[in-house]
Amino acid sequence: MRFQPSISGRSTSARIGVARTLVRPLVCAVALALGATAPALRAADEGAVLDRLVQSGQQIEAAAKSDDRQDSWTAFLDESAPIARAHPDRVELWRLRAVAALEVNQPRLGRESARHLLAAAAPSAATRATLDKLEGRGWTLPLKIRTQLPAGAALPASWAGKSIKAGDTGIKLRWVKPGAFRMGTASNNPGGRIVHVTRGYWLGETEVTQAQWQHLMGDNPSNFQLDHRLAEQRGETIVGDDRPVEQVSWAQATEYCRRLNASEGAAGRLPPGYEYRLPTEAEWEYAARAGVDGDYRDGLPKIGWFDENSHDITHEVGEKRVNAWGFVDMAGNVAEWCYDWFQELDNEETTDWAVLDPDPEELSGATRVIRGGSWLAVAPRCQPSYRLSDDPGNTLSYVGFRLALAPKLSND
Repeated sequence: MRFQPSISGRSTSARIGVARTLVRPLVCAVALALGATAPALRAADEGAVLDRLVQSGQQIEAAAKSDDRQDSWTAFLDESAPIARAHPDRVELWRLRAVAALEVNQPRLGRESARHLLAAAAPSAATRATLDKLEGRGWTLPLKIRTQLPAGAALPASWAGKSIKAGDTGIKLRWVKPGAFRMGTASNNPGGRIVHVTRGYWLGETEVTQAQWQHLMGDNPSNFQLDHRLAEQRGETIVGDDRPVEQVSWAQATEYCRRLNASEGAAGRLPPGYEYRLPTEAEWEYAARAGVDGDYRDGLPKIGWFDENSHDITHEVGEKRVNAWGFVDMAGNVAEWCYDWFQELDNEETTDWAVLDPDPEELSGATRVIRGGSWLAVAPRCQPSYRLSDDPGNTLSYVGFRLALAPKLSND
C-alpha cells in the first residue's frame, strides 16, 4: 500500500484526514478478522494486516521528509495504536511507531514504544539505532507518574460486603470484592491488560441524581431538569429529580465527594482508610464488566439509553436492566467522570491501576478520564472499553458521575 504524495495543498486537518483514510482500511480489516468464527482464519487475516501495516510504515520511513510524511506518520500512529497494543511482540511495528513518535514529537508514544523495544530479545540494527535516538531524547527513562493506589490498612471484616447508603438521601452503593479482570478487552483488542484489584470497594448502583446533588450542593446545574411533554402527562412540574445530574465538572463532582466525606465522617459512617470519591477507571470498568470480557453481550437497548433510544434526553436512573453485579446505566444515560488523569493504555499486567499524576509531556494538556455511554453516544461508544477524557473544569450535558466509597488516594 502506498501513501499519496500530493496532498500538501490542503489544510493540515484535511491532509491528515486523507492520510488516515489510507491507513484505516487495514484497521477495519483487523476488526473483520477478529469477528471471524474460525480462530485459524482470524490469526491468518490479522497477521496479514499487521504485515501490511508494517510495509506501509516502512514506505513512510523511506519517503523524503515533507509535510505529507508528517501527516502520514500522524495517521499511522492513530490507526495502528489498538492493533500494536494487542501485539506487544511485533517489534518492527513498535519500531515504526517509535520512528513516527520521534518525527512528530510525541514523547508519550515514544516512551511507550521504547518499553516494547527494550524488551526485544534480539534487537535488529535498525531497532538499536531507533533506541539510540529515543535515548537521545530522554524517552527511554520512565517518568515518575504514580499509576497505582497507595498501600493501606486492610478493611475491617465487619465492613466488607456490608450494604451502604450514603448521606441523607440514602445513595445506594454495592460492595465489589477484590479480583482480577481484563481491562480494555474489545473486538480490536481481545487480550486487554490483566488488572488485579486487591482491595474491595463500594460503587453506586446508579449515577448520582439531580435530587441527590441538589440536597447536598444547594443547586441543580443540569440541562435536563424539565421535560414539558412528560410533565404534562404525569401532572408534574419538575421531572428531573431522578434523572442523573449532568453539566457538572470533574472539580465539582470532587467537591460533592469532599462534602459527603465531611458529613459522613462526622457521623462516624466512614470505614477506616476509605473515602467517598470518584472511582478510578479500573474500578469503574471492573464493575461495568461484572466478570465479562469483550463487548457487552446484552443488546444495548436493554441496558442503556443511547442515541438510538434516548430521544435526545436523559432518563430516570435505574430503568434499564442491571448487570450481574447489580449496577445499572453504565452503558448509557450519561457518561461518568473517573478520578484518573488520562493516559494511553498498554497491555501490561498491573495491580490496583490508577493514574494519580498528570503526564507532563501530554502536548494537548492534562485531562481526566470519562467512561460509559450516554444519551447521545453511538453504540460503539457505549462499550465498557471505550474511553474519553476532558478538561477537569469543563461541564457537559452528557457527563455526570457515580459515587465510590473506596481506598483513600493519599496517606494523609
